[in-house]
Amino acid sequence: MQVRVFTHRDRPEFGNRLSELEGDSFPPYLLHDGFDECRPHLFDEFADLQLYVVAAEDDTLLGTGNALPYCVEAGRPLPAFQELLTGAPRQHAQGIAPNMLCPIQAMVVGDARGTGVSGEIMAAYNEIAAKHGFKTIGVPVRPTLKPRYPITPIDRYVAWTRADGSRFDPWLRQQERMGSRFVEIHHASTVIEGSISDWQGWTGMEFPESGEYVIPDGHVPLVVDRDQNLGRYAEPHVWYVREVG
Repeated sequence: MQVRVFTHRDRPEFGNRLSELEGDSFPPYLLHDGFDECRPHLFDEFADLQLYVVAAEDDTLLGTGNALPYCVEAGRPLPAFQELLTGAPRQHAQGIAPNMLCPIQAMVVGDARGTGVSGEIMAAYNEIAAKHGFKTIGVPVRPTLKPRYPITPIDRYVAWTRADGSRFDPWLRQQERMGSRFVEIHHASTVIEGSISDWQGWTGMEFPESGEYVIPDGHVPLVVDRDQNLGRYAEPHVWYVREVG
């Protein structure tokens, strides 16, 4: 498949599809992770870092990539996903120069899944990073198959390998094929809290008592406290980093 890659500054009309793709790509509760508050910054000051992959033959949108610039202090751990969403715009407003380009999500239109579009997005970020003078790309990875093993701790999950010694998870394998190295795990990278009724609406489940529940597409169990009328979901991310060039 022949594709072309544009930035949001080149083709801003595709920005209208972002919410639709998020709804198709993520469970409803993850749409409350704070990304909406960051979205205007993606399309404004960071427009050159947002990508659209389209079919060369008919200009059909196949996938999108979103990224943020971030300044990582030497000796400090990499940020939680939600820290990245709020920290990148804050650093920009303060005039702090970023030193890492962070692709935060790659989404593929339904019919194009499994055709290599996600790989095209990640490869395009090598060119974007080089063009804008970034020396490092850091990706907070959300492992593809983790929802099948929600009660397995992420530290054990990332250590799983196939018979050939490669990573069990395909999205982790993709990072390593591109030359990225595993750096660290952020165990509470995305934290979403809501009332019992919120979580019932987001998951289509009932929560009769306090405790842990496996929820649809969840990477970890939801922790429910009925006395506090609170459900808390704390999803991990796996940081991979590679040098540009």
